[in-house]
Amino acid sequence: DVEKPTYLTSLTPFYTDYGSTKLTGVVLQDKLGNSYFDCIEYIGGHFDLKKNNISTFKKRDTYVIGGKYSTFSGTVFVPDTRTSFWDTEISDQDKSKGSFALRIYGDDRLLYQSPVMISTQYPVVFELDVSGVDQLSIAWATFSDVTAEIGLADACLYKD
Repeated sequence: DVEKPTYLTSLTPFYTDYGSTKLTGVVLQDKLGNSYFDCIEYIGGHFDLKKNNISTFKKRDTYVIGGKYSTFSGTVFVPDTRTSFWDTEISDQDKSKGSFALRIYGDDRLLYQSPVMISTQYPVVFELDVSGVDQLSIAWATFSDVTAEIGLADACLYKD
């Protein structure tokens, strides 16, 4: 008898810290036309370009999962609604400033960092060992002076 996964969208964060927007339970498409259902769309605010430091991820949601799960998996992607401004209007050297990244922490220990997601980035599937993790945090940062989005689809927690 296989136990059903727990979708992250079905959980309420214990703690949130962000000055931007997050949409939960939305249907999105990526740049390749793949559809994702029951997604979380993180919409980044402005990031200080002078401190373009990927180690600063201040926007986050923290979920108490109480050590009940062994695996957390999902897909990180760039929604097709994201502007292609970064592909056409700025130089390759500056594209990283229009990027977005997502990090996943287990009890404040970094478990995963997505690639830097510019609008041409392909979706990335991840699977993480969260055995014994009490608090799971999803943190995001945008490195731009405009709003950017990143999607998280099929974000599921699995028991052994």
